[in-house]
Amino acid sequence: MNRTGHLHRSAVLVVFIIWAGLIAVQPGCSYLDGKDLGDHTGVSMEELQSVQAVQMSDFVTTGKSEAEPNQVVQAPESVTLSIEQCRQMALENNLNLKAVLFDPSIAQTGVVLAQAAFEPLLFNNFAFAKTEQPTAISTESSEEEFLQNDIGLIVPLHTGGSIQINQPFTRVDRSNPFSTLNPANDTDLRFSISQPLLRGGGVKTATHAIHIAH
Repeated sequence: MNRTGHLHRSAVLVVFIIWAGLIAVQPGCSYLDGKDLGDHTGVSMEELQSVQAVQMSDFVTTGKSEAEPNQVVQAPESVTLSIEQCRQMALENNLNLKAVLFDPSIAQTGVVLAQAAFEPLLFNNFAFAKTEQPTAISTESSEEEFLQNDIGLIVPLHTGGSIQINQPFTRVDRSNPFSTLNPANDTDLRFSISQPLLRGGGVKTATHAIHIAH
């Protein structure tokens, strides 16, 4: 029952809306009925019915807009510089010249490396060995320990030679009971001078790298 009443009210509402719309449209139609449209727009019917060609050039603007978002500021036409200013700017922006400024430091490093070849050299050599082997004769040693330490100094000469002084220490311990010196030690001081006579000899040959570095 409720559903039928709801449908009836909806139908009545639709009919009322249609009737109200017809009433609203009728005065407008009757107002224009029998009258020329040109009387209300100010344009004759001949002008409304005619079609005229449109020129696109009438809508093209040749001038610039008043406000340009990315307006570029033009640089001045000329700049006056003196000769001294031109030279200064050329020297400051010359990358090759900046690279050449490092040449004296590089050359000085080469001189130091060449002179380092004549610096004294301190050295130390150490060796240790232990051997065990069976023997068939009792006069031979089946075990032996060898210890050696050699410390010294080498001084290169500008003539191509060198001076060497070293202090070796050697100790030999054997398991032979018949050995007279057991253990045996050697601590003799040694001094030697070496000088090449042909190849590699002479002051000019030895100091050649220093002269090139300079």
